[in-house]
Amino acid sequence: MSELESLDQMDEMKDIENELKNAFDAPDNSNSKATDHETDTMNFQELLGQLGSYMTSPKISLKFENRSNNPDPAYATDGSSGFDLRANIPDQKTVVLYPMERMNIPTGIYFEVPEDLEIQVRPRSGLAVKFGFTVLNAPGTVYTD
Repeated sequence: MSELESLDQMDEMKDIENELKNAFDAPDNSNSKATDHETDTMNFQELLGQLGSYMTSPKISLKFENRSNNPDPAYATDGSSGFDLRANIPDQKTVVLYPMERMNIPTGIYFEVPEDLEIQVRPRSGLAVKFGFTVLNAPGTVYTD
């Protein structure tokens, strides 16, 4: 899927989201015999059906700059929901974390985050379970503000 196709899908999803909001915020001026609840239920089910085709979470292409010596971040498989970030630590430097110590570890990756989206930085479950290695305030959120 191209970046343009992903953006088109995001626009369509936003349109459906706005229709959902408007369906429940708009006053009902009709003289229909259907109750307000029945009308809302019909509108909601119709819009939910339209939204259902987008529930597969299309992969989104983000612009980024890699100032590290590591490979670019990439989805490992078609089923991947995210990608790994690697530490950007100079070859001659060793980082040691002692129990309960906290430290910022740079990645050298700089993302251009589109408005209304965020990037979430999460710990790998295996590292967290085996070594207690995690992300403070997980998930870490990167956004445009």
